[in-house]
Amino acid sequence: MARISSCLVDACDIVLRSAREFLGAPFSWMLTALVRASPEAGAFHGIRIMHYATESARKEFIEFVQQGLELLSTVDTRRFQRVVENVRLVIEKPRSSRYVGSAIRLGHIIRINTNRIQKDVTESLAVGKCACVLVHEATHLMLMRKGIFRLPSNKHRVETFCIREELRFAHKLKAPALTAWVHRKLLRPLG
Repeated sequence: MARISSCLVDACDIVLRSAREFLGAPFSWMLTALVRASPEAGAFHGIRIMHYATESARKEFIEFVQQGLELLSTVDTRRFQRVVENVRLVIEKPRSSRYVGSAIRLGHIIRINTNRIQKDVTESLAVGKCACVLVHEATHLMLMRKGIFRLPSNKHRVETFCIREELRFAHKLKAPALTAWVHRKLLRPLG
């Protein structure tokens, strides 16, 4: 009986998620079209980078994400290729958000909260964190493309997999502070 109940919860979650994405499809399509047409958007290996605030904030965000992508491309080509294959657009996440990043399947979009990444750290550590977030969210997009969604029944396994991918990248950087930051994610309960 518990197995049937779990399957029903997963099925309802898939239906609700699909409806939410279907209703958000016009918005996602318009956002992607707007960014493609915008001369103010940055780019890195075909990935568009966009910020909708002041010009100085936009330039700072684009440069920050480009530095994270550059670091990723030089240190870990495998995970960088995953980002290139699965991400079309990187945008700023609202500063009030409690999460550092999120992935939107429709439109292949990653949203990054730079306020949470850059808080009380050096610039090199912040760029490393940005690269880690890109790896984590691109891994979510890759799993979604393969039909593996984050559901209540598998939330822990999916998040652990994505965090471990971040950790593998952080180990390649040989930065103890970055490795510790990612490792703490494995230890805290998932919300």
